[in-house]
Amino acid sequence: MRRAFLVLVSLALELPHATARQTGEASVRQGAPAQAPERPASAPESAPESAPASGDEPAAARGRDTTLGFAEFDRLVLARHGSGETGRAALKHLLNARVLELLAREAKLSIGTADVDRRLAQIEKDVIASGEKGGLAAYLKQNGITLATFKEFLRLGMIQETLARRALGIPDTQAVSGDQQEIWLDQVLRARGVDYPPPPWSTGVAARCGDVTVTTAEFAAHLRLQVDAATLREDCFQALLAKRLRAKLPALSAATVERAVDAELERRRREFAADPKNQGLSYEQAASATGILPESLRDDPAVRSAALATLWVDTTYGPEGLKRVYQDERAHFDGRYGEAYRVRILFLRAAVLKNQLNPRTFEEAERDLGLLRAEIESEADFRKLAAKRSEDAPTRDKEGLFDWVTRGDERLPQDALSKIFRDGSPIADDARLVGPVRSSGGVLLVWVGERRPPPPWETMASYVHRELRKRVMDEALVPADVNTFLEE
Repeated sequence: MRRAFLVLVSLALELPHATARQTGEASVRQGAPAQAPERPASAPESAPESAPASGDEPAAARGRDTTLGFAEFDRLVLARHGSGETGRAALKHLLNARVLELLAREAKLSIGTADVDRRLAQIEKDVIASGEKGGLAAYLKQNGITLATFKEFLRLGMIQETLARRALGIPDTQAVSGDQQEIWLDQVLRARGVDYPPPPWSTGVAARCGDVTVTTAEFAAHLRLQVDAATLREDCFQALLAKRLRAKLPALSAATVERAVDAELERRRREFAADPKNQGLSYEQAASATGILPESLRDDPAVRSAALATLWVDTTYGPEGLKRVYQDERAHFDGRYGEAYRVRILFLRAAVLKNQLNPRTFEEAERDLGLLRAEIESEADFRKLAAKRSEDAPTRDKEGLFDWVTRGDERLPQDALSKIFRDGSPIADDARLVGPVRSSGGVLLVWVGERRPPPPWETMASYVHRELRKRVMDEALVPADVNTFLEE
């Protein structure tokens, strides 16, 4: 219904194309984006000042006692999203809106409040007729669009419609399609000379068309209101986390930090190149494909946070400290990263009482699996039965193959783990079939396959190091600690 509603509204609006927040929904055809900015696209200068925040000044985000100003945040938004699909569409939309305003002034065309209100009333009627629950007001609220913003997009759309009608000689009695309007506007833009300077926009100009210019500050203010809210919150969190981690290492020189960033980038390049799926593609090329400027990677807060966390662990613990942590928490680390078995499962759904979703009780499932167990003498037998009888689709399609399982793995019931991992010695061949054992939502048979011995200390040390990095990050900041301008 929502997609049909968007189409209905698009037919009524015929507004200039706008970039949508990344909700996965179709944007309103030539209209307000599915997640429109809180201010009209033609007036991004009304956005909060892009200046470092302090005291009572507006801030992009705060996390505990750390503040992220809009200037810093906007640089991050441009670096991460400015050259991607959302950024390109947002910049085109903003430039188009500015050009339409200029064209209206040149043509002495004024779309007044009464004109907009009349079109708005017609849209409301069409929405009500569509059966959309809550009408236009509900749609606007659902997508975070203020009525003032919606009216501004509507006004711009009416300007485009009127000017396109005049230029194409289309009478008032005949509709002007969205395609006709867009073709006309594209022709006007080309005639006046459209220029999109390449990022990182060192001159401070992101786009121009004739006498119309869009600065990077204006672009950033518009773009931050086009990217979806969850992504913006993550951007804020990453930036604040990097600042807080740097504050934990005040004695380290900038040169030391930059060397750590170089090492982190090199590590990421190696891991990326080692993945067969990435053959023929560099780490920088992959970043660019997602909209991240390759030249900004070393300043990206996710990269810097990882580098700073590594520095913190190295300077706080060192090699001997890692060994002490391992010895103090050996059960934890061995349980997660130690000895492992490659297992297969055969799963039957069950519940305390039968219902529409659970065809059998736990007792009935245990009885059924007990009968199946009697048919299993080898892994080949187990694979055939799992492929035929298991009710866990992902593993059934792989003949029951589950994963490598360690002693502390929480994905299998403890009853199964206690039978797989007994006194630390390899499992006996006559004990490879485990179960039936109850699990969440059903009962399992487990086949215990090949054993992977505990890793050497060099490998375990990397696991200890990784977990300590995660711990210091969580200690520095968690998403729940962050409040952004989106909540204000």
